[in-house]
Amino acid sequence: MSDEKKPKSVNSETIVVSMQSSSGIDLEVLESGLARLRLELDGTQHKECEHYKAVINLAFAEREAKAGNEVAAIQHLKKAGSPALDLAAKLGIFVIIDAVRNQTQL
Repeated sequence: MSDEKKPKSVNSETIVVSMQSSSGIDLEVLESGLARLRLELDGTQHKECEHYKAVINLAFAEREAKAGNEVAAIQHLKKAGSPALDLAAKLGIFVIIDAVRNQTQL
């Protein structure tokens, strides 16, 4: 068998690590939940200052989760405030509620 056709060995350094955070939150799941929540909140009829603040902070939280920055993602999620957290609970996006709860307990 030529060198080109031999399977290459893989060591632990070349394995892609999932985006599991130190607190146990799967950041990919969090990012997905944030995207869903942002779209849901952006589509509602409630267009007050707090509403816009929530949508913007959810977008920032989503970006930070995608980048693997759990702390910044949670900080932006907290800044989104009760409009976002209330809707997350209503929609059953519990990864968001758990993320805030876990950060508060640290």
